[in-house]
Amino acid sequence: MSKNYTEKILSELYTFLEGVKGTEYNDICEAIENANHIFLAGIGRTGYIMRCFAMRLAQLGFRVYWIGDSNTCSARVGDLLILGSGSGETEGLINYIKKAVSLKMKKIVFTTNPQSTLAGHADVLKVLKADTKYQTIRNKKSVQPMGSLFEEALLITLEAIVLDLMERNHITEEYMQKKHANLE
Repeated sequence: MSKNYTEKILSELYTFLEGVKGTEYNDICEAIENANHIFLAGIGRTGYIMRCFAMRLAQLGFRVYWIGDSNTCSARVGDLLILGSGSGETEGLINYIKKAVSLKMKKIVFTTNPQSTLAGHADVLKVLKADTKYQTIRNKKSVQPMGSLFEEALLITLEAIVLDLMERNHITEEYMQKKHANLE
């Protein structure tokens, strides 16, 4: 039984990835490369995916902060906010993006909803065409529950951005390994 579900999940991801063009990440990579500091956030399972991305950005050598951690510095012009939200309507993240607007920060949003509040404030918007936890059973495309396809698609998208940044900046895996946590 599990193999059948695995094949269905992989098929859904393959369908999602067919629609991704190789040049889609240029604006995202440029914003990351040009930022003084990078602030990230997401809530729930999407938050875990965004934390994975924060870790990789730090290992690439960028100054990265997870909003809410005690070592997060103050944000200002020249900094970048990156948010992930399937619905694009997560209240806490809306507060963050409104503050980023007032600070004149650049903002990247990953969401499924191009009409959402977060999307409306984004300088760079990446819409992932996947189900969210709010879709009704009738109009769901995925066999997976709630926002699983979005979260998986987000992880793969962010990993592709990491590879793109590595290539663009001539960063090796050996360099990243030296920046990996060693108090484990």
